Amino acid sequence: MRGVTARRAVYFFSSQSRFRYLPHSYASIEEILSTLGVNRKEYNDEGLIVLRSVIMNPFYDAANHKMDYLSEFVKHLHRTAREVFNPDADKIRSLR
Repeated sequence: MRGVTARRAVYFFSSQSRFRYLPHSYASIEEILSTLGVNRKEYNDEGLIVLRSVIMNPFYDAANHKMDYLSEFVKHLHRTAREVFNPDADKIRSLR
């Protein structure tokens, strides 16, 4: 848009889904869970969190890569996982 300046570029987008026993029974996703080494009790107690993330650059192939997308993506994914699994991680100096 003309006259509008983005304050911060969004390079990656992350989202999550949490599968729980209801409505997703262990039997309905048993093949996936067993491949991941998640047993019935673990799934019933904790569920399963799936993280999704994508690079948000439609011109990635044509871009002049001044940014190391793989490295930045891994950092982004690490931050996202940390926020999901340990919301207080930013308070712990060794995890920053």
